[in-house]
Amino acid sequence: MLIIGTAVVYDQLEYMRTKDLGYKKDHLLYIRMEDEGVSDTYDVFKERLLRHPEILDVSAAQQAPPGIGNSSSGAKWQGKDPEQEVLVNHMRVDYDYTKTMGIEMVRGRSFDREFTSDRSTDSTGNFIINEVLANIIGLDPIIGADLEFMGFRGRVVGVMKNFHFASVRRNIGPLALVVGAPDEMNVLLIRTRAEDVVASVSAVRDVWESTLPDYPLEFKFVDQEVDRMYRAEQHMSDVLKYFAILAVCISCLGLFGLAAYMSEQRTKEIGVRKTLGASVPNIVSLLSMEFARWVVVANLIAWPAAYFGMHEWLQGFAYRVELSWPVFLAAGVLTLVIAMLTVSSQAIKSAIINPAKALRYE
Repeated sequence: MLIIGTAVVYDQLEYMRTKDLGYKKDHLLYIRMEDEGVSDTYDVFKERLLRHPEILDVSAAQQAPPGIGNSSSGAKWQGKDPEQEVLVNHMRVDYDYTKTMGIEMVRGRSFDREFTSDRSTDSTGNFIINEVLANIIGLDPIIGADLEFMGFRGRVVGVMKNFHFASVRRNIGPLALVVGAPDEMNVLLIRTRAEDVVASVSAVRDVWESTLPDYPLEFKFVDQEVDRMYRAEQHMSDVLKYFAILAVCISCLGLFGLAAYMSEQRTKEIGVRKTLGASVPNIVSLLSMEFARWVVVANLIAWPAAYFGMHEWLQGFAYRVELSWPVFLAAGVLTLVIAMLTVSSQAIKSAIINPAKALRYE
């Protein structure tokens, strides 16, 4: 059970770490900018950063991925059922947010400073929504649809591909983005080149120190923050691994002692069998198969218990691996191999004993 549990937890952890989140988490860093002095210089800081070839894109947002958590009800659109209550996640962002994050637009466009119309602008209330919210609204075409939310009245100008703005433990919920002012932003997002991370960080540091010398630079990489979200699963995986190793070691000691005791009890029987022509492999097989039978029985008991236990644990994740039979089969084969290796040394020792000496054994 411990071996199966360790394998399943490890598979789930790797699945969460490698899952496509819908945005590019690598080579993306963010800087907290809650201080008023930082937000006041945002435009200047962004312009200076983009002068460096190591910096690809710069934007800002209320929250850093993957921890977007603000949600509200009250969204209104044409044809909405008055009784329908929809809890919509929301966030104010700067222009170029989807580009900096690497979020794919599936319909419409991203925010644009130059966009104007007789009814609205991107800076006064237009929306970018995700596919989940677009499906809830259900209008066709969705681009250009009127939407009222968070005190804004505007149009839906773009639909972005669903991305995990929170942990993969949760289903992706409806999300709406609007353009916010610099003083409403809490994090600065910077996309760097992959070729030279050190040079990119150095460029950020140089611009920061020349623009904001009175504020210490503290930045974090988004991919590292994503990994930190799954510390509980990593800790559980480590604990199960060590318990599995300990359990195997204790079991091997018990098997070795039992094998030694049974071999001693059957010394005369082994001598008689050898006298009648039994070979060493025959004797080893005879002694080992008795243990193999019980290892197989133990697996048949452990498999259902492990299945129901891990199935229940996986229900806590909206996105999870499937429990597949190769994991159970591999655990069964591993336990059988370990048991046979433990027993075989004692079985071989008993099988090669001199038959005459074995027959005189009392």
